[in-house]
Amino acid sequence: MNEGRLLLDKRAASLIAIRNAQVTVDDLTNFDPFGAGTLLYAATMTTPTNALEDGLNLTVNHQGAVNFNGFSDTINALTISGGTVSTGAGHADQNAALTTHGGLFNVTSC
Repeated sequence: MNEGRLLLDKRAASLIAIRNAQVTVDDLTNFDPFGAGTLLYAATMTTPTNALEDGLNLTVNHQGAVNFNGFSDTINALTISGGTVSTGAGHADQNAALTTHGGLFNVTSC
C-alpha cells in the first residue's frame, strides 16, 4: 500500500484479514502527495490475533507505519526501512529475521 489508511477490523476468529506472502507499506517508488500508508489494527477488533497471516513478510518503508494498537500477532519476517512499527501493549511475534535500515520499532511492553 502506498498511501492512505488500511484499518484491520476482523470480527471472527477463523478469518485472516490479510493473506499474502508479502505486504509492503509505502513502496518507495512513488511520490506520496497525500502521505504514506498506515496499516492499523482497529481498537474495536473482537478477535485481534491472526489479522495478518502467520507466514506473511512485512516491510515498512520510508514514512510508512504499522500500528498493532495494543494487539499481538505473528508474522514471518519484518523489515523496517525508515518506517515505524508500534505494538503498544501487544507484541509482534516473528518466525524469521528482523531487519532494520533506519526507522523505529516501538514496543511499549514485552
